[in-house]
Amino acid sequence: YADLVHHQVALEQKNSALEDAQRFLASVLSSMTDVLIVCDVEGRIQQVNQALEELVGRCEAELRGTSFLALMAPVSRPMAEGFATRIRNDAIHDCEVALIGRDGDEAPLAMNCTSRYDHRGRLVGMVLMGRPVGDLREAYRALEFAYGQLKQAQTRLIGAEKMASLGRLVAGVAHELNNPISFVYGNVHA
Repeated sequence: YADLVHHQVALEQKNSALEDAQRFLASVLSSMTDVLIVCDVEGRIQQVNQALEELVGRCEAELRGTSFLALMAPVSRPMAEGFATRIRNDAIHDCEVALIGRDGDEAPLAMNCTSRYDHRGRLVGMVLMGRPVGDLREAYRALEFAYGQLKQAQTRLIGAEKMASLGRLVAGVAHELNNPISFVYGNVHA
């Protein structure tokens, strides 16, 4: 009886620890702003996070079991079809793909894709993580515009400095010419 009670207590502790771990993982997944897609070897979706649900406008239950390629925009499908074979050799980093968004428009992402292994070290699928690049592109455009403005201001400033230097030179030459001319003019009357 004591062994049975001891095993029951150990089982309840492990169950509690497992529930805590599940709550922790669920809170981490829901707080991520990057898109997360977990697939099996054939590319069927097993789990997604809230960021992807909001991006595509579909819940995890609808997506589970479908191919991740169905989320890809037509322009990105040929590249994404090779993910399953490419991850066997190496991870994929910062590959730009586009997903079909909530409104049917394309949502560009910088995608990373890595292999997922089971406890025996066998390949069981892949994990896709994507960061939206729309905001990043807009920031780059703003940075490029500001850089262009800065270059124009620098060019105008250099031109103004050249004109100021020329003005000082002309004023110095005029002063040097004015002294002898004034002397001659003053003595002409005499």
